[in-house]
Amino acid sequence: MENKINMEAITLDKILKEKGETSLSFIKVKVLLSKEVVKYTNKAGDAVMKEVTIADETSYTKAIAFDERKFPALVEGEAIIITNAIKKEDGTIIITSKTDIFVTSSDMVVVPDAVVKDATLQKTNDILTASLSPKKSVLSVKGKVVKTSTTVRKRLSSGEGEVNFKKLKIKDKTGLIEVGLWRDMAETSIKPGDHVELQNFYVSSRYDKMKKMNTPLVANQRKKSSIKFYTVDSDDVSSGCSDFEDEDVSKSIGNIIGIQQLHTYKACINNSCSYKKLDSHNKCVVCGVQYSTESAADGYVGKFLVQQDDRFSVLTFFTQALKELLTSLKISQQDNINKVIKEKLPLKIEYVADGDKIKTMQAVN
Repeated sequence: MENKINMEAITLDKILKEKGETSLSFIKVKVLLSKEVVKYTNKAGDAVMKEVTIADETSYTKAIAFDERKFPALVEGEAIIITNAIKKEDGTIIITSKTDIFVTSSDMVVVPDAVVKDATLQKTNDILTASLSPKKSVLSVKGKVVKTSTTVRKRLSSGEGEVNFKKLKIKDKTGLIEVGLWRDMAETSIKPGDHVELQNFYVSSRYDKMKKMNTPLVANQRKKSSIKFYTVDSDDVSSGCSDFEDEDVSKSIGNIIGIQQLHTYKACINNSCSYKKLDSHNKCVVCGVQYSTESAADGYVGKFLVQQDDRFSVLTFFTQALKELLTSLKISQQDNINKVIKEKLPLKIEYVADGDKIKTMQAVN
């Protein structure tokens, strides 16, 4: 059967203004910057990814490919046509095994000097890229601080003795990552809600006993790293992160009066992927991790009928929002969730919705 494609190319400027995750049928772009191939290890073994900066006559963005068969076309200066890709909420374009890339004439894509200048000035990585980077990579990353620990003394294996240590968690639209601050940098005054850029940090990992796997973190280098505080503006990648610990705007109160049958699926456990549904081969199309049926997480999607005064809304919820609700109700995920929630109806909740999708919710008295 002929694979038909909408041949009307959409500009990056228009794509980046669209909210949420969208499918892209056809874009014409030029590769401005191409990073070295990153090698990393997941449960399926060795894997690779490649990050590039692409642009057209209107704007630029980042693209990440996890299929090495696509790498030869991702060369600096190459004009390419990309079909069947995915645009993530933060604007990153994901090139999957189903994506096709066609090399085309350089005359097909003209990138203004101003766009080139803006794109090549970008040096800060998003958290998804940092999470997937190999150990000992040195990079800069920025985001919103969502959690801090107290400063403690820890003994180093290098024989240096005990030094100060503090843990942070920072978040942007692509995910969440742990940060380790050592020595004098552990004394830096940082609190939840601050927006920071971590410059020249190195990638490491720690063993997560709950997930039974290594999870990524970044830590400062001695005398080489720095922390820069900055003010969020409307275009900043972390200004829309889903951290509602200090936000009260747009919260609603309603009563759940009905629940549809809950659907389950196998999902990625990587924080950066937000319980992304695995493909038919139990592989995450975002980070490329291959799972077995036993090692994958359980993801959920369902719908509630919510009443506010005399208005009724059908709202879709996903894994993270459901986990928050279950925690507030002290319900285990091992229970029959449909049955337990049904028995509590009508159930009063406080929630934040984006259109017809619940982003966060918890039960209230």
